[in-house]
Amino acid sequence: SGEVAARRREVKENRQVIEQLHERITRITADAERSYFQSIMKAIAEFPSVKKTLMPHSERVAFFAQRLAESMGLSESEARTVYRAGLLHDAGKLAIGPEILAKPDKLSGPEQELVRQHPLFAVQILGDSPFFTSELSAVLHHHERMDGKGYPRGLTREQMSWQARMMGIADIFEALTAKDRPYKEGMK
Repeated sequence: SGEVAARRREVKENRQVIEQLHERITRITADAERSYFQSIMKAIAEFPSVKKTLMPHSERVAFFAQRLAESMGLSESEARTVYRAGLLHDAGKLAIGPEILAKPDKLSGPEQELVRQHPLFAVQILGDSPFFTSELSAVLHHHERMDGKGYPRGLTREQMSWQARMMGIADIFEALTAKDRPYKEGMK
């Protein structure tokens, strides 16, 4: 009876300690994730071509993807995932020279093939972060198509994550509604 009451108090205190530790670890992990993401975005933004072309495009894609997720009733976490994926989806274009990305003429076959590798380059740039597994899938597969004729893997709808499908929709919508680009006149 006295022993049982002492044991119950001890268990209750241990639970409180465990809950406090769990809350603290969760906060620290969230802070680390936020800091890591901000570091990636800062590193990407240091490239001169990014501020002018890639970042505005990526910000619009992120905005459209997040709005699409919200309109579908997805959770705040899921909407944040596609938002961040939108910001990161073209990071691999940093590995492609501006002479190709800003080329006003049609790209040659090898140039097109290089550009088609930007999702693979993005995943290499972003690395093996434990924070962005869902975003990496969307980044890697945002140019896949439902019929399997996309790139880089030729996945079909069933093989694509919902994040990748959503990212593809947002990217296409942004491209269709964007202002003029070196290789394409904007919609009037």
